[in-house]
Amino acid sequence: MFDDMVTRTEAQQACKGAALEGRSLEGLARELAGRPLRVATMCSGTESPLLALDMICGALKAQSGQSIAVEHVFSCEIEPFKQAYIERNFAPPLLFRDIRELGDEEATTAYGATRPVPGEVDVLIAGTSCVDYSTMNNKQKKIDEKGESGQTFWGMLAWVKRTRPSIVVQENVCSAPWEEMVGYYAKEGYAATFLRVDTKNHYIPHTRTRIYLLALDTHAPNRRAAALGDAPMGEAGGAGES
Repeated sequence: MFDDMVTRTEAQQACKGAALEGRSLEGLARELAGRPLRVATMCSGTESPLLALDMICGALKAQSGQSIAVEHVFSCEIEPFKQAYIERNFAPPLLFRDIRELGDEEATTAYGATRPVPGEVDVLIAGTSCVDYSTMNNKQKKIDEKGESGQTFWGMLAWVKRTRPSIVVQENVCSAPWEEMVGYYAKEGYAATFLRVDTKNHYIPHTRTRIYLLALDTHAPNRRAAALGDAPMGEAGGAGES
C-alpha cells in the first residue's frame, strides 16, 4: 500500500498541471540533507500518522535510496488509556495532557509535571474533538460556544499561532464547521483547504468518511513567493520560521 502511494506520488512530479508538478519526496529528502522532519501530534489517539510516515519513508528508501528521518517532537492526549498506548509504543520526548494548555509557554504532561511546550515543528497533525459536531449529538455546539470541540480547536490554534509550524494537517467529522476553520486559519496567516475522503477509495476495504484540512504558513520567508511561483524550488522556509 505505501509502496504504491510513493510510486504514484513521485509520478506526479512529471505531470503537467498536477499539484505536485516539479516536486517529489526524493527531492525533499535531498533538500533536507539529513535533517529530520519534525512532527508533533495532538489528539491523534493511536499515532497512526506516525506509523504511516514511517512506512512512507521506508518505501521511499527502497525505491530511490533517499532517506527522510522523522523526529517525534511531542504528543498530546487527554485519555489515560490512549496516553498509556502512546507511551508504550512511541515513547515521545514529551506527552502533554491537555491540548487547551498548549498555547502557553508551559503545559502539564501526562505525568503531572509542567514542561515547556516546544515549537520548531515542521508538521502538526491534529484530530481535535468531534463530539459537538457529530450528527448523533442532539445538543450540538458551534465552534465558538466553548464546547469540547471548540475548546480543543482553539487550544490547537493557539499553539499554531505562537509557534507557526510550516504545515498543519487536521482531521474531523464531515459536519464540523470547515469553512469557519479555514477563515480562522486565514486570520493567522495560513492558507487552508479541506477535502472529504472515504477509506474505501484509499486502500482500506470499508467505508469511513472524514474530512482533512491542510494549512500552510504563508508568512514564513519565501513561502508566499513560492506559492505565487516567484521563488525557486527549495526556498520555502523550514520549521518554525515566521
